Amino acid sequence: MDNQYMDMFLDESHEHLQSLNEGLLRLEENMEEISVVNDIFRNAHTLKGMSATMGFAKIAELTHEMEDVLDLVRKEQLKLNEDIMDTLFKCLDSLEQMVDSVGNGEAEDVVDVSDLVAKLSSISKGTPPPAAAPAAGGAAAAPAAGDASGGAGGDLGIDDIDLDVMKKAKDAGMNVFHVKVTLMESCVLKAARSVMVMHALDEIGDVIKSVPPAEDLEQEKFERSFDIVVATASDAEAVTNAVDTVSEI
Repeated sequence: MDNQYMDMFLDESHEHLQSLNEGLLRLEENMEEISVVNDIFRNAHTLKGMSATMGFAKIAELTHEMEDVLDLVRKEQLKLNEDIMDTLFKCLDSLEQMVDSVGNGEAEDVVDVSDLVAKLSSISKGTPPPAAAPAAGGAAAAPAAGDASGGAGGDLGIDDIDLDVMKKAKDAGMNVFHVKVTLMESCVLKAARSVMVMHALDEIGDVIKSVPPAEDLEQEKFERSFDIVVATASDAEAVTNAVDTVSEI
């Protein structure tokens, strides 16, 4: 695995874990403070997406279950209590151990989180499934038009080969989206962010085309924005949420 991406993952994971710790401590003092629950949810959501992109399934699984419980709490469909708080703190401890483990070049399953996953699942059992997190403002997915303009903004340079691939995807029952991604002005590692976006979209579909091309993205031969055409069985919200797992967008 590229050391650059691993270093970025570790740095950002530690930041999110620190934020999770601070949020849980605040929430322990006042379990009615929904704004804190929202902050904790966002950190868990981002950590889940980063972990899934990097292939750390156990970390992603645990944060996913945390996210489900927190989503119910912030929607006021579940009331926090000491038992739930204790479980969330145990999750934080396990996440810290797993992140430290992969940082040392070891396996992420240094701790067995199966009991915690089962506990979180039992907490949210019998309630409506959590809705997806709100889409980030720096990424938008719209149906890709079958013409050279791309339909959703900007010249994508769609050629006959691209059109054929898009048609076959649609004939197979898939959706084809034009994803417009804009990085934050403060973003330093633009190439790394663009690659992480591509990987996130590859997880839920097939990237048909990017503008500029992938090679240019990897060499940072672009300003702050780039476009991707992706074929997927997912809907527009899921596509945008996948991109939202990458920071600085």
